[in-house]
Formats: sequence, structure tokens, C-alpha cells
Amino acid sequence: MDKLRKPNTNYTVIPNEIFNLTDMSADSRFVYLYLLSRPDGWNVNSKNIQSICKCGRDKAYKLLNELKDSDLLSYQRLNDGGGVYTLHEITTSVFIASDKVASDKSAHIVSKERAVNTETNILCKKDFARWWQLYPKKKGKADALKAWMRLKPNPRMTNVLIADTEKRKQEEESWQRDNGQFIPLGATYLRGARWEDEITPVVTQAETMPKSNDELTGWAQEKRLREARPGESMAQYRQALTELYRNV
Repeated sequence: MDKLRKPNTNYTVIPNEIFNLTDMSADSRFVYLYLLSRPDGWNVNSKNIQSICKCGRDKAYKLLNELKDSDLLSYQRLNDGGGVYTLHEITTSVFIASDKVASDKSAHIVSKERAVNTETNILCKKDFARWWQLYPKKKGKADALKAWMRLKPNPRMTNVLIADTEKRKQEEESWQRDNGQFIPLGATYLRGARWEDEITPVVTQAETMPKSNDELTGWAQEKRLREARPGESMAQYRQALTELYRNV
């Protein structure tokens, strides 16, 4: 479960600068104020954002990402699979960077705060290449890379994403249907934290076989399967059909 970390007060003070940040949408402003009003340690759940903003899950994650891009929210993933969102106060440097009218000194400070570790980026892109090689839908690679770099998964999280992708390729019913038509784009998978979704298993033809022996013969005829052979018991016939169509 993701927790919220923020200054602990019994009231909400709205900074005037929030209304002067020109690169934020009205919805992301509202989410910032909503999180500002929540108590320290509050469980952050996309469903809360969806409910208060009347939006879908993808939009909720997009709004949280907007706050991250504006340096008003940061996220740290923990070893237990959960994480901590930290809400930041609006500082002069953030306000100036958004307005793009910083003095040389302030611009240097903002640049330093937002400097990217080149080595980390290189490793992150290598991990993305490993995951992308396995991901079954090869569309929107550039957008998927942006989502990956924003997520910045550590080695453990990268392994989770790779393992989940491999498992869904084999077991997720929607990924198998209609030649993979319903496999989400890589960016959608990452931004929507789809690896946290429950897997809907593929139902094989053998699994839909009637449990009643009385209905088995009629079912086999309807599916144009072979009939029971002379001397073959119903148990043997059922086992033969199960083995034959296990992977259908």
C-alpha cells in the first residue's frame, strides 16, 4: 500500500503560487490541493483520485505524474512492494522554473536540482530494452520509453515487470484473444501499473468440458470431437479428450 508523507497540520493552507504555475492542468492542481488536505500517512490509492476527480485509472496516474514532473510530488518504492509518496511545498525555485523567468542564479539552482544521473539513465534504458524485447505489442516504443524513464524501476522492480509480462503472455486471457488485439500499449501498461492487476486465466476447451458424463457425449458431438471407442469407459473417454484438447 502506498503511503502519503506531508507536513502534519490540522488545517490546509493553500499557497498562492499554486495558481501561478502555468505548466499544470486544473485537474493536477486540484489533486495537489486534495493531497495537501489529507493527513500524514494517508493511504494513496488511484481509486481515491478517480473518485474525487471523476476520472479513470489512467487519468488518475497521469495527474500524479504531472505533479511529479512539477516537483510537487515524489515517489519512493519500498522493498515490500508498496511505496511512499512525498508531497512537497511550493518553493520559489519551482515557481520560477515553471514561469521560465528565472534569474541566472536561480536557473542554475533549478538546473542543478533537476540534473539527471547519466549512468543511471543508461542502465535504466538497458533495462527497458530487456523488457521491451519481451513485450508482445511492438507499438509506441518511444512513448513506452518515456513512461519507463518516468517510472525508473530499480533492478528488483525491473525483474517484477519482466516476470509479469512473461506470465501474462502465457496466462492472461485478454492477451490471447483475437491475436493480441487487447494487449495494452507498453506505455499504458507502465503508466497504469497493469502489473498489479489480477490475471484472468485462459479458459481452454478442456476446462469447459461438462462435468456430467450424461452431457459429455452430446458436448463432444457439438464440438465435432471423436466419439467414445468400443470398450472405452466414460472415464477413459473423458481423460482422452482432456489430454487431446488440454492446450486448445
